[in-house]
Amino acid sequence: NLPGVSRVDPGDGSRVVALRFASGVPDGLCALPDGDVLISFYTPSLVLRWTPATGLLTTLCAEPENTYMCAPTNVAVSPDGRLFTANLG
Repeated sequence: NLPGVSRVDPGDGSRVVALRFASGVPDGLCALPDGDVLISFYTPSLVLRWTPATGLLTTLCAEPENTYMCAPTNVAVSPDGRLFTANLG
């Protein structure tokens, strides 16, 4: 199994893989009001924005040196649109 994002039906619990990644460790998700999804990656340290309707993936932030954002484990957006990550350092 490759790392990825799954969609789970709350009614019957069935799972469908919605997105796969050849590498990296996706660790946190945040659904946005417009239907997009933010995905934080434990490794490499980055946050992607995924548009399920088109499949578009956009890098919002990446920190290969692990200086200010080290292994983000979760992601959230405040009501005023600011991005927050929980990370190791």
